[in-house]
Amino acid sequence: MTVAATHVISAMEVLRFPLARLACGFIPGIVWSYVVRPEIAVVLTANALSLVLFLVAFWLARQSKWRSYFGAMLLLVGFGCGALCHCVHTFHHRKNHFRHFTTDGKPQQLMVVVSEKRKSSPKRTRFVAELLQIDGKPATGKILLQAAPEAHFAIGTKVLAFGEIIMNQPPLNPGQFDYGKYLDDQAIAAQFFLTEKNHQVTGLEKNLSHYADATRNRIIRTLRQSGFNERELQVLHALVLGQQQDISPDIVSDYQAAGAVHILSVSGLHMGFVLLFVNFLLNRLPRTRRYNLIRVAATVLLLWAFAFIAGLSASVVRAATMFSFVAIGNSLNRSANIYHTLLVSVLLILLLNPAFINDVGFQLSYAALFFIIWLQPALGALWTPKSKIVKYFWDIVTVSFAAQLGTLPLSIFYFHQFPMLFFVTNLVVIPMLSVIMGLAAVATIPAAFGCALPMLPDVLEKTIYIMNTVIGKVAALDDFVLRKIPCNSWMLIAAYLLLFAFGSWTRKPTAKRFVWIVAAAFALQVSTLASVKYHAMQQDFIVLQVPKQTVLIAQRNRKAVLYGHRVNAVSDLALHRFVSDVRQMKPARTFWFGRKKILLLKKGMPLPEAQPDVLILSESPQFNLERWLQNHRPEIIVADASNFNTDVVRWKATCRKRKIPFHYTREKGFFSLSE
Repeated sequence: MTVAATHVISAMEVLRFPLARLACGFIPGIVWSYVVRPEIAVVLTANALSLVLFLVAFWLARQSKWRSYFGAMLLLVGFGCGALCHCVHTFHHRKNHFRHFTTDGKPQQLMVVVSEKRKSSPKRTRFVAELLQIDGKPATGKILLQAAPEAHFAIGTKVLAFGEIIMNQPPLNPGQFDYGKYLDDQAIAAQFFLTEKNHQVTGLEKNLSHYADATRNRIIRTLRQSGFNERELQVLHALVLGQQQDISPDIVSDYQAAGAVHILSVSGLHMGFVLLFVNFLLNRLPRTRRYNLIRVAATVLLLWAFAFIAGLSASVVRAATMFSFVAIGNSLNRSANIYHTLLVSVLLILLLNPAFINDVGFQLSYAALFFIIWLQPALGALWTPKSKIVKYFWDIVTVSFAAQLGTLPLSIFYFHQFPMLFFVTNLVVIPMLSVIMGLAAVATIPAAFGCALPMLPDVLEKTIYIMNTVIGKVAALDDFVLRKIPCNSWMLIAAYLLLFAFGSWTRKPTAKRFVWIVAAAFALQVSTLASVKYHAMQQDFIVLQVPKQTVLIAQRNRKAVLYGHRVNAVSDLALHRFVSDVRQMKPARTFWFGRKKILLLKKGMPLPEAQPDVLILSESPQFNLERWLQNHRPEIIVADASNFNTDVVRWKATCRKRKIPFHYTREKGFFSLSE
């Protein structure tokens, strides 16, 4: 398990190589382009200028005093290339992207081809589709199809549909997961809702993705017919075939609580087992130049065949790229520097698809792999067991600890929880996973051709059942899972500064490096206290967007009073704003927030006689708003999602006529009144 033997130069020495500096500029260039969204003409001009400066630096670098200037120009060139790569790939700069042909609120005819199945909900089955035409004109771009739960489309299915294209929207409540931004980051610009009457299947495009999907379905169908239990089959589908769409939410929850959710996503761990399995099969080939070439070609081919069957997700592509370079290096009998391999895989992946940089799995995968390479050797050197068995499990502990430490800030930032028993889980799960991957390789190959080997599926099912049981037992220890941990971007950066300072000191303990640990810990403390202080100064009265409900929140400092039912949106807001105490009360009719008077008018309540600053309409009260406005003039009228749409349309028209601002939470999201 240890990777110390593969190190021939240190991580810091890697930065002296041109490729490393190019990568260190390339990634910030992508991030800058993603945030700023510059015009492509500006990026092209900047690239031309940086290229001229680079050529000058290259000419001057013949003298040693100018070599640092050459290194700086490499960073600049990498930055420009990263920005240009993102601009070329993003849909904002594509003239034939369907966003340039859409009309708000009007139905349009679409011709799409289904390219991917996504994780579904009880009410919707989701597919990603590539647009071919819009209103008969050629167009490109990705769209998310929302279909009925029973709907099924094979990959490659062509669908002709007629309806409204719905562009991605921002979240409707504070602190809520921004699903629209999540789709935008994956180049999925809009959604389309399929019904029984608004679409028809027109054909089937039998591309490589179609055959990969058909192979996966054949494997699952064959194993299911052999008597494979459905719960264990879902885990196998994720472990080996890289498909998590149909896995039960309670299984995912158990794996998250036990700190083993990473094994449900095919990544470097699984690809490593595949490489070991392939090496075992090809180990008896003669060690000649010809057979070495056959060995590396077969290894790379099988790695990418597995990656293709697993769906070519960001983590799978990263792992396949890296292990391909490892296999090539081994065949050439060269101990390639692992950091160079890591950098090459990053550059290749982001060059082909810069959107992967926003993929959470991509970020977690690289963070885990880097910390395993960088930190695990130092941790493993703390103790050298004499027994091989003990050393094997000690390596598992150190690898797991390094990986978990490297992904800890990102995990808290995205998921706001931390399983403290992760090392116990990995001690059991990783050895079992190696057995499962070996059995699965033998079982799924004949299943891909519609055959099931006798007894083998039963053994595989029982092994997965034991692993699920262990995971369930650990997940049941709920007290060992830290939940609802607030974390923002500044805290994330400070946490990684602390981790790098700690890792550097662990590799070489010195007083100077210990000072860096203290400084980074101070930065983390300052960023946390500043975040708490900032949100403690916020004082807001909020009307949340909750379907068919009225939910109000009055926040002062780090405390909040909830009027209505406790819903997920309340927890999201509390976590986002560092709220430490949420008290629940029955909603009153009149609220005072600072100097603002807020009136809540619900169905059955008498009309307010006093002059309110804010009028909140709830549950479709039956009254004549136009007549009431003859004697009252509030600053704004707010309607929440508990009202009938017909009433809202009438109120909106009245407010427009009277020139009074009107806020409907179903359209505009939550309403916030600040002091």
